[in-house]
Amino acid sequence: MVDQMVINIRNMIDQDQIAAGQKMPSETSLMQRFGVGRSTVREALRLLQAQGLVEIRPNAGAYLFSKKPDDRHAINWIAEHKSEVSDVLQARLAIETLAARMAAERANEEEIYCLIGIQTLMDQAARENDYMKLALYDEAFHETVGKATHNPLLINIMTQITSACANFRGKTFLANKGEMACRAHNALLNAIREHNGEKAEACMRDHIQENIKMMQTFY
Repeated sequence: MVDQMVINIRNMIDQDQIAAGQKMPSETSLMQRFGVGRSTVREALRLLQAQGLVEIRPNAGAYLFSKKPDDRHAINWIAEHKSEVSDVLQARLAIETLAARMAAERANEEEIYCLIGIQTLMDQAARENDYMKLALYDEAFHETVGKATHNPLLINIMTQITSACANFRGKTFLANKGEMACRAHNALLNAIREHNGEKAEACMRDHIQENIKMMQTFY
């Protein structure tokens, strides 16, 4: 249902029913037009946001970022929102390093297999330069690391960080094709498989610091 809703909205964009920078139709309008519930519309918009097509602005709604986002659009957006991006990355550096250590110490076999599966798909997306899938698998990987901590409060904080990353995660992969993230994820995954908390924490720290350095080149 959600996948079809994503296709429906993409068709509206491709048919020039929505212009770049224009506000998207309201949730109620989309619900009535396509006969779906509010949760379906919200999840579809969230997926489009993760892919870099839609920007969701607090208290203002969803806007079409670009019909066909490219690296220049993405870099310009990151530069214009450098304060927001910097705040999120600083929070990630503090929180996700702890989450990585705890995940390595506490992850069960099912969670490790899940991480392996997600990263396999992400590696394939990187080879295919599919930035939309890269963004979705990146989000899923970090969410799964959070869940593997088995700490409800930390999981909740990680969920908030995921939400804060949503507007620029897809744009990051437009500006950088994903090889760096995949290398970092695979190193982290190996540390988690070894249940080596210290190594996992260091891998996550290196990963986020690489992101900080990369973002600074866009400012």
